[in-house]
Amino acid sequence: PLCLRAALGILGVDADLQDVATCSGLSYNGTSLYGLKKGSESFGVNAKVMDRKDDDVTCPFIAFHAKDKHFALILARSDTRMKVYIPGEETVQAVGIEKFKREYDCAVLCFSRANGEGRFGRAGLILIVLGVTPVLFVWVSGRRKVRSVVQCLVCFGATIGMPIYADEPSIAFEQTLVDFGVAPQFTNLNGSFRFSNEGYGDLMIRNVKTSCQCVTGIRGPSSLTHGQASRLDFSLNTKAHLGRREVEVLVETNDPRNPFVLLKAVVQVEPEMFVAPNHVDFCWTFGDTSSRTRYIEFSFLSDGYTLESILANCRTLKASVRPELKTKSNSEVVAIEFLGNPVQRAEQGVLTIQLKTPEDETKTVSIPWRVNIYSPLSLCGGAGVLGSVAKGSHVQECVGMVDSGWTKDMKVLSVQGKGLAAEFRKNCTGCYILAVAFEASEKGTFSGNIKVALSNSLCERCIIEVPIAANVYE
Repeated sequence: PLCLRAALGILGVDADLQDVATCSGLSYNGTSLYGLKKGSESFGVNAKVMDRKDDDVTCPFIAFHAKDKHFALILARSDTRMKVYIPGEETVQAVGIEKFKREYDCAVLCFSRANGEGRFGRAGLILIVLGVTPVLFVWVSGRRKVRSVVQCLVCFGATIGMPIYADEPSIAFEQTLVDFGVAPQFTNLNGSFRFSNEGYGDLMIRNVKTSCQCVTGIRGPSSLTHGQASRLDFSLNTKAHLGRREVEVLVETNDPRNPFVLLKAVVQVEPEMFVAPNHVDFCWTFGDTSSRTRYIEFSFLSDGYTLESILANCRTLKASVRPELKTKSNSEVVAIEFLGNPVQRAEQGVLTIQLKTPEDETKTVSIPWRVNIYSPLSLCGGAGVLGSVAKGSHVQECVGMVDSGWTKDMKVLSVQGKGLAAEFRKNCTGCYILAVAFEASEKGTFSGNIKVALSNSLCERCIIEVPIAANVYE
């Protein structure tokens, strides 16, 4: 409170801390720069941001805007003078208080408790001042340290209606708000913000930040000349959120009058009409040629919805409705069968589901699927690579570990390679391993192959080939 009243005294404001909080008319909890900009916009104030990265400054921050100059930052003050940093200048100036009051007309006062290291603590006060009238009082606390907020000081006013100079760019958006209306859960929404350069300098987008995990991208050239237009595309997913959801996109440009533009997208998220898995996984054992089938039950949340069709979009996947297997009246069971013979890699695709709504409309929903290749023999040592071996030496190495569920019948079917032998054995921990023995009789590069067969308790049989390689030196 003492620091706050001292700073307000510079502006000629005679008010205590309670008066300031009362006349602000707003109580807003924010933990980032987005919160400050959101609060200021409710007053119709155009927010500006400046970045001053100076961790050594421990006194209260006071940022002013000059009537016809740039932003300034007070680093320290005495009874009659204060040290002021003006962006773009190399040195810190000492300015008298009376002269300072004549040349600067808009202020942002930022205060924070400082910890023992001279850095800002986890909570602080920020007061936005237009002229001598306090308009916003913000308490910042919680997840982010206030130092990161103070380093991006927000300056208001004194920028609206100012002329655009010949060498300056000026960004203009057609709209800063996109309203998607109503959308169900787990839906991808795509939108765009169109903008142009109304200034005469080249406009560049320096950075784009979002308040959520949204995907953004600029369509068009990286630098816009006078009159050129472009657009910012973005994509967001409603996920499991319900109710009104608002996301923010902060665009940083080289526009000196408007370096930061806050864009918003809103959507009203309603419950999905049915409950189903977000994706379908098939566990495929490498070497097994039998098919795998998964059963998926769709539970409808409202009456009148029916499952019209389901398309696998892949010739190795077959989907069919199994009404005899459903457990509830408002559900459907779909059998999804994988018919392919995969190699040792993952396969994936999309299931396209068509639903009939009570209004006799068709709704399409997509669910990703994938086949995870599972091998009961975990290869180690670079999949059978023995490394460099001296000629005439005898090498014994473990090249694979057998899954505990596949130890019913383990056989070495064949071994290819001079001086190479293989067998299954238990190690000191009781696990079965595939061990190889190699007699290095000839100099050069050695390559061989071991074919093994494994079986589990369900009498499923898997045949796996293990490559063996070594470099024999003198």
